[in-house]
Amino acid sequence: MEINKEVYIEQDTVGIFKEITSSIRAEDLGMALDAVSKNLYSNPIGSFVRELVSNGVDANRRNNSAELVKVNIYKEGNTWYFQVKDEGKGMTPEHFTNVYMRWFNSDKRDNNEDIGGWGIGSKSPLSYKESYELTTIADGYEYEYIIVRQSPAPTATLLVERPTNKKSGTTVRIEIDEKDLWKLRDECRKQLIYFNNVYVINEAYYYENDFQIIEADLFKVRTDSFPYGNEMHIVLGQVSYPINWNFLGISPIYIPVGLKFNIGELPVTLSREEINYSDDTVKETLLNKIETVYDDLYERYSNQNKYTDLFEYMNFYYSGDRNLKLTDNVSIPFNIRDNGRLRPSLIVNGKTYKISKDGLASIFNLFNVSLLQNTKLTHGDTSCFYLSRFMDNPNDYLYREEDFNHWNTLYYQVYNHRYTIISKKKLSKRNFKDIASILDLSFTKATSKGFKDSLKLGAALELYTFIKFIQESFKTKLKSYDNIPKDFINNKKEEQKLLEEERKGNITTYNILNVKENLKLEDLLTKYKYVFYINKNDDRLRTVHYYLLFEYMNNWFKSQYKLIIISDTTIKKLKKFNNVKSVENVWRVANLYNYFNNIRYSYELYALALNNLSLEKVSKYYNSLYKLIKTNSISFPYSKEYRDFRDVDGTTEYYNSLADIDVYSYFKTYIDNINKKRNYQKEQALKELKKVSSCLYLLSTFSSIYKVDRLKIKHLIKEHKLTKLNPNYYG
Repeated sequence: MEINKEVYIEQDTVGIFKEITSSIRAEDLGMALDAVSKNLYSNPIGSFVRELVSNGVDANRRNNSAELVKVNIYKEGNTWYFQVKDEGKGMTPEHFTNVYMRWFNSDKRDNNEDIGGWGIGSKSPLSYKESYELTTIADGYEYEYIIVRQSPAPTATLLVERPTNKKSGTTVRIEIDEKDLWKLRDECRKQLIYFNNVYVINEAYYYENDFQIIEADLFKVRTDSFPYGNEMHIVLGQVSYPINWNFLGISPIYIPVGLKFNIGELPVTLSREEINYSDDTVKETLLNKIETVYDDLYERYSNQNKYTDLFEYMNFYYSGDRNLKLTDNVSIPFNIRDNGRLRPSLIVNGKTYKISKDGLASIFNLFNVSLLQNTKLTHGDTSCFYLSRFMDNPNDYLYREEDFNHWNTLYYQVYNHRYTIISKKKLSKRNFKDIASILDLSFTKATSKGFKDSLKLGAALELYTFIKFIQESFKTKLKSYDNIPKDFINNKKEEQKLLEEERKGNITTYNILNVKENLKLEDLLTKYKYVFYINKNDDRLRTVHYYLLFEYMNNWFKSQYKLIIISDTTIKKLKKFNNVKSVENVWRVANLYNYFNNIRYSYELYALALNNLSLEKVSKYYNSLYKLIKTNSISFPYSKEYRDFRDVDGTTEYYNSLADIDVYSYFKTYIDNINKKRNYQKEQALKELKKVSSCLYLLSTFSSIYKVDRLKIKHLIKEHKLTKLNPNYYG
């Protein structure tokens, strides 16, 4: 490495000055050398790996040797060693004494081909161990030395001198503590990452030598290892260094490339462990190189992402693939600072467009959007078209050219599945302007009335071509809403014909679970004295009340009266029959609420559980209440016999099921009386209502009620503050 030498300029001397030159005493020199050899390096292991291998590379180059510098980590007896061997010219005793052992003396300062130059790196092992071994072969003789760190200065002792027929070269060997073997392995990977003429044998840990270094004009990349994570870094010759981002005043750039600098382009510290950022030129040099490499990488990335297929282009934004392809087999992560700048090329009719993610989403204003979910078809706008959802599930999208058709919609009706149907939209001026702006085919010009957007010359035809490309891309990509099998239509028509014939004289009813059931109208009208109906679209909770009322009547009652749940269409059909009435004509749920409030904890919840109903659909309150019961293991006995009890003057009176009562007439009397006595005082009305409640024992599912832990129920009601329930009823 060429070292800059200070240039002194002669100046006129004014007056008489005495110049004093700094110096170091001979007795202090040893202390200074000891300090340099022992304390210069903050990372001794990484430093001796870098320095010794660098010297080996320089030696091979100077001797025109094509051999690799060999690094060996091995065990001999109980001792681990780190060894570096080159095939340079070696060192004669004169060279060893006058150059190698002379601190701050180097024969590498007059060129930028050699890595070293300070004259201290060769002694870097002394920063880790007090001694190391050096064997060198030159001019047919082999010399073995041991170099020792001692006071007043490091010394070298010649152990062996003998003639030899071996090739010239130098071998340096250092004893390694076993605890440092893993760090040594890591430092070899980090320090030698860009050395392409080094081979490492590591008996302690596996070491990969089969790697590739991609070298461009401006940067280098090693394929198998990123020593600085994904951060951009510096490669000075073959030596890598981290970038001090704080010094540069910019955020780190997470692209794992090494900025390529020749030896001597950037100054290094005395220890060569880092770039010397105190140099005024370093900041500008680095910033310029970063910007140049950044632009080069971006250009490479843009050129590799060229698409003629719209959906491959769209996938660029949603695939998460941000890799820069350097060769056919090598790619690196590519996270640039300005992601908005990162746009692939879409080629349409020979023209290249770079459309942003937001711009791409705006293009879908060219389409009408409809949603088909279960049996419901709704029409929306392009806000219903989510590009990310489309890329994840393109099979859930249909393309429509013709009008909506009953058969087509029926074909794609799948329970709990959603289709998005898109079709071409009649284009407006606004659409053209928006697309022109996205494609950079418009400009703004000043007029007397302000600013006006205008199309560039020839833009209209280009816009038309682009829009047609988009529409045709979707038409080709998506399943067609229009083209369904003719056999499907014929089969459905036949099914409907048979169903219509089957339904003549039938009506459709629903149970409490909303499951359809077909009943013969004639049987329904002749079998029952009265048929009461509930509208299936009525309040769900009221429907449950009525359903439970009838469900737990006795068999005689069920033989006389029938409750059905039907639609509006069926209600219109049945109104003409005298024995068909709305259930609310006889029983007003409002009049039964007080009673229900008293027994809902037992009756309704138990009935709901018994009938396997979805409590969530009925009431969130009931749902939470039921969970509470289940959690606390309260069980409710059930029997086909309907029994209830009440306290009468301190005694328990039981009501047994009475099959001979005309329940319709019985209930009607009391409820009608309540309705007629609206002017009664509140207390009197409540008394009458209590009479009705007492007669509605048929509603209760308490069989052998004394088996239920009523005190436990009361405690739970109070503990959980279930204000809708009266705890005293259970006391």
